[in-house]
Amino acid sequence: MIDEKKKNVNAYFDTESSNWNEIYHKKDVYSVIHQDRRSIAITFFEELSLPHDARILDIGCGAGLTTVDIAKRGYVVEAIDSVDAMIDLTRQNALNCGVEKQINAKVNDIHDLHFPDNSLDVVIALGIAPWIAELNIALKEIFRVLAPGGYVIMNVDNRYRLNHLLDPFYMPALAGLKEGLRRLLENSGLRNVTGIPRTRRHTVTEFDGLLSSAGLVKVKHCMIGFGPFSFLKIQIFPGAVGVWLHRFLQRAANLGIPLIRSTGSQYLVLSRK
Repeated sequence: MIDEKKKNVNAYFDTESSNWNEIYHKKDVYSVIHQDRRSIAITFFEELSLPHDARILDIGCGAGLTTVDIAKRGYVVEAIDSVDAMIDLTRQNALNCGVEKQINAKVNDIHDLHFPDNSLDVVIALGIAPWIAELNIALKEIFRVLAPGGYVIMNVDNRYRLNHLLDPFYMPALAGLKEGLRRLLENSGLRNVTGIPRTRRHTVTEFDGLLSSAGLVKVKHCMIGFGPFSFLKIQIFPGAVGVWLHRFLQRAANLGIPLIRSTGSQYLVLSRK
């Protein structure tokens, strides 16, 4: 089952690789949220004030833009992804930015990292958790390669995100019913099977528990992203209005406003071994 999910995910990202490169340049709210996530993750990294000989791994590097950001700060970065097309994009972006000598990009699977025990000072893993069949196994593998005192910067998709709580179509309470209906329709031939893999969202409590079970201690966290808002899947705050609303709610979350502070779309955590 795990191998089948990995195969489907790899096929999807191989097809969609260019879109995941462009998302960091677009102006819609969905893209802006991803851009903000990357920016905050880089801030978490900078605040560690690591020496430039620190050993750094970016897992699920995608188009390599986070990898390049870190390399621009004078670090050598190992970058891995399970899809050849993503590794090609990482190498191209590194070349375009003049940091190709500081980046070693290669295909590797998070469930079987090709690094020795206790060999890395920082592991960055952005946007990969929703696509992993067994996140607990991946976290244990990250723990293995981290040196004592090493750091992990990682996020999950928040199950209780505000934009889904407000749209009846996406309500988490109905997720099980919808999934069962989808499978029934697909198995009966009344609905075509799509090539898009199913992602998984986690609650804050679930992810904190998985980190703890893997031996990692949470140092700090941030809830990121509000939108796009919709009703029955129809977007109601498009364009610049949606971005403004995201920014407004993000400020409220950063101030710790109840409800808002826990209902962003992305839960980003800095943890330590």
